[in-house]
Amino acid sequence: MKESQTLSRWLIKARANAKGWRTAMFVFLILLVILNIFILPHHPHVEEEKIPGFWAAFGFFGAVIMAFVLKKLVFPVISRKEEFYERD
Repeated sequence: MKESQTLSRWLIKARANAKGWRTAMFVFLILLVILNIFILPHHPHVEEEKIPGFWAAFGFFGAVIMAFVLKKLVFPVISRKEEFYERD
């Protein structure tokens, strides 16, 4: 069996169980935030690093801000009308 066929089968199975993968990832992320309460960095580079879950919150809010910027500011600039490429 070819390696690409094996990968293809695995991806099909993974996609069929997407809800399970999503749940596993959220559980893992929550576990990391909980562990951050008990395991703190020895030499934080910034004061905020001392706050448990800071990097998780930073990443979440960063993603939300990027999504907002892309949707509200960038999308209108790069979008074209449906007929833009049609020639008369």
